[in-house]
Amino acid sequence: DKPIPKIKEYRTLGRTGYKVSDISIGGGPLSNANVVRAALDAGVNYVDTAEHYERGGSERTIGEVLKTHDRKSFFITTKLNLSFNKRITKADLRDRFMKCLERMQTDHADCLMIHMCTLAQVKYEPYHELIGELKAEGKVRFSGLSNHGADLSLFGPLDDPMDKVVMAAAEDGRFDIVLFVYNFLQREAGERIIKACAAKDVGVTLMKTEKRYLRDVY
Repeated sequence: DKPIPKIKEYRTLGRTGYKVSDISIGGGPLSNANVVRAALDAGVNYVDTAEHYERGGSERTIGEVLKTHDRKSFFITTKLNLSFNKRITKADLRDRFMKCLERMQTDHADCLMIHMCTLAQVKYEPYHELIGELKAEGKVRFSGLSNHGADLSLFGPLDDPMDKVVMAAAEDGRFDIVLFVYNFLQREAGERIIKACAAKDVGVTLMKTEKRYLRDVY
């Protein structure tokens, strides 16, 4: 039998300074709060979600978990997509994010990401302006982005290569954490990204490393 994944160590997540478990929770299909509670009790301390996962149900599940677990005991990342939801003015994005907090029953997210970020969105100024405001208000601690790769988008092929997008984000300097695909198909591109992010002290989280809903952290 294949061994059950276990936490082996806690790693510093780039410039955030936060010590995160090397295995974390990807909240795409998340609907059972007890699954999250069990993972947290086993030492996982990073949970990734997004506004549209389970039509908001993933975030609501996290809200249920916060009734029994200390908010400070784990790191929550949520995401806003700027492509398939067209409400993307600064005011729109603020409203969407505040609804994320409401669903999660918390006053802040540790990280807010641009979901499935394109190359153009790396420099989408309304998002960056909002992040500055949210950080000042204590509603967000860090900024980030995710990219699923040109061939792995849920909504068809993407025009921008994954490594070009994520490395542009590292060079931009305003993103603290990135999430991207790393496996045997993307190993060469992934290594380039990791090197570029390390040079800028950007935290790296990995998805689709196996056929499991787990995130790995570097």
